[in-house]
Amino acid sequence: MTSSPPPANVLQVVPPPWTCKFDTYWMLFNHSSTLPDHAYSPLEQSSPPFSDPTLAGEFKGGSGMIQICRYKESPVGTYNELLVMPGFFDVPAHDGQPKRKYLRITRIYVDQKNTTYNGRRNWNIPKHLARFTFSNLSNPPRIRCQVFSADPTITVPFFSATIQPFRWAPSFRYSTRWSPYMGLQVTLVQPPLPASGKEDEEELCGTDKWASFLPQLECKRAQLAWVETEQPDGEGDEEVAAASCWPKIKPWKVGMCLEDSDFVCPAPDLFST
Repeated sequence: MTSSPPPANVLQVVPPPWTCKFDTYWMLFNHSSTLPDHAYSPLEQSSPPFSDPTLAGEFKGGSGMIQICRYKESPVGTYNELLVMPGFFDVPAHDGQPKRKYLRITRIYVDQKNTTYNGRRNWNIPKHLARFTFSNLSNPPRIRCQVFSADPTITVPFFSATIQPFRWAPSFRYSTRWSPYMGLQVTLVQPPLPASGKEDEEELCGTDKWASFLPQLECKRAQLAWVETEQPDGEGDEEVAAASCWPKIKPWKVGMCLEDSDFVCPAPDLFST
């Protein structure tokens, strides 16, 4: 897969696989067969190979997920992440394989340029930059995450979540290796990405092939959690700008908290359609 070269002495090239440690918080939802507004960032929305159903496959709905991730260790250091997988998409037939449905990340934010560049370059993950804040709240103990546009003039968060682990339920072990036995399809298949082309956005590189990969996660201490989310209602210029950064989705009240998790993102299988 070809991609834009990084500027000298600015961005690292770190090929897969990546082995990481992180805390992650999962918020589940069901969606119709119509994608919500703002499911794509403007760059990807304007690129037919990524967003046009005739080229990138139709959205089929089903179970979706929002994830907040706090990476403690990775090949490019620590960073935070917010992503949405709205559900399943058809992947066009290729290399003798029939058309099938797979999960896809459509919008994702991080707060570090090296993971932005390598996430796009290695796996077609459409990362963009944002600002994150985390707060530990008490009575009862819970975590609050707020995510803001990378534009420092916008002070309204486009997404806020409060996660409160169940206190009365025991923790449990979780592994994505069990997914096939549970009838779950967790392979991600991502279409090619466009490049920004702007001089100050070199981290937003593009690719020319599809990428299929199966992330692996192991957590010894997963817990169910209460989840509350907030998004701007679009009143006022600043809220309108913030609201355009994220699709309007209301997750279920019960999510998952997976702390001290081991995560491996393998080298993808690359193909053309």
